Amino acid sequence: MDLSIIFVGNATTLLSAGPRLLFGLTATMDGAQGTGLVDLLRLPRAVPVHYDDYTVFASPLGEFRDRMGRRGWADRIVEIPRGETVAL
Repeated sequence: MDLSIIFVGNATTLLSAGPRLLFGLTATMDGAQGTGLVDLLRLPRAVPVHYDDYTVFASPLGEFRDRMGRRGWADRIVEIPRGETVAL
């Protein structure tokens, strides 16, 4: 795999399974999980997406950037400005 789209942002939602049972569901990865996926799959490039579309995100794109940078992988991040496209 040459490239993967990484859903970062740590979006969580609160779900109810009844009047007394509430639980959170994580829908996207945080920076650590996204970086872990890059490591696990040995990805040479990663496109972070879906990190600031609405208000439930708890992990900004900067967290993914920072964690990738700490591993020396900042050059693996392919950022696409909102509304732009990239050839894959």
